Amino acid sequence: RPFNPALLQKFVSKSWPGVVRAKGFFWLATRPNYVGELSQAGALVRTGRRGMWWAAVPQQRWPDDPEWRASMAPYLDPVWGDRRQELVFIGTDPMDESAIRRELDACLVPAKGFTPDRWTSLPDPFPSWTAA
Repeated sequence: RPFNPALLQKFVSKSWPGVVRAKGFFWLATRPNYVGELSQAGALVRTGRRGMWWAAVPQQRWPDDPEWRASMAPYLDPVWGDRRQELVFIGTDPMDESAIRRELDACLVPAKGFTPDRWTSLPDPFPSWTAA
């Protein structure tokens, strides 16, 4: 499931005790075609557009490489394609991995009745990821 942008922005804006580094990519409900990127080092947290999900790219434009297709196979859901959350948090005591997981899970849109069209109009406080 994708993140609710307002809830994820609230999470990103708070401090994470014990977290030294966080990085990875995420899926926002309001931006179903774009991969979001999270990068945190020290007090600096940045988010932005990383690119497009392969599921949003016409298959005729995918690399024609059997090794690439084999490497992507585990990530291609029949409905959502490669859209997913893949965030890593690296830290020391007092980092609470369980609390971070719970907080991120609470940022996901509800599972029941999820469809992309239903969630694209949610409030989205993140800066634009498209050129002006």
